[in-house]
Amino acid sequence: MTEWPALEQNDATSETVHRWSQIIGKIRMAHTPLVNHFWNVTLYVTPRGLTTSSMPYGARLFEMELDFIDHVLRIRVSDGAIREIKLFARSVADMYAEIFATLRSLGIECRIWTTPVEIENPIPFERDEEHHSYDRGSSGCIERCNFRRRCSIAFAASSSASAARCISSGAASISR
Repeated sequence: MTEWPALEQNDATSETVHRWSQIIGKIRMAHTPLVNHFWNVTLYVTPRGLTTSSMPYGARLFEMELDFIDHVLRIRVSDGAIREIKLFARSVADMYAEIFATLRSLGIECRIWTTPVEIENPIPFERDEEHHSYDRGSSGCIERCNFRRRCSIAFAASSSASAARCISSGAASISR
C-alpha cells in the first residue's frame, strides 16, 4: 500500500482552495435536500478534481466541478449551457463574486451563509482578500482529493470509529 498524504495541508494554495470548495459545498447544500450527517453537501472526487454531482434548479439540473487538471471551475446545466471560471491566484472574494455572477448568468439564483466553517479565524467569502494563492504546478489538490475518497470508501465499507474519524477530520470540512 502506498503512503497516503496528510489530511491537513497548511500551504497557501490549500487554504485558498479549501475556501473555494466551501463556497461550492454551500451552494450544494442550498440546492439539495438534507440527508443525515449532511451527506447531501459532500463533494465527490472525480479523476480531475471535485464535483457536486447533479443538483436540481426548477426544471433543470446543474453541476459544479473543480477541475484541477484544466484549472477551471466548470458549471454544467441540463439545458446544455456550460460556463468555466479559470482557477488562478485570486482572492476568495473575487472567486465568490465570479461564481455567483456566473450562476446568475445561467438563470440560477442562490443564497448561502457566507462564513466558512471548521477553520480558524473565518472571514466571510465576500470579504476574504487574505486567501489568494493557487499553484497550478502543485499536484497536492488531486492527492488530497484522492485521499479523502479513500476515506469515504473506508467509511462506507466499515462502521469502525477510525473510518468515521477520517471523514470528520477532513472530508466533512471540505463541503460544509
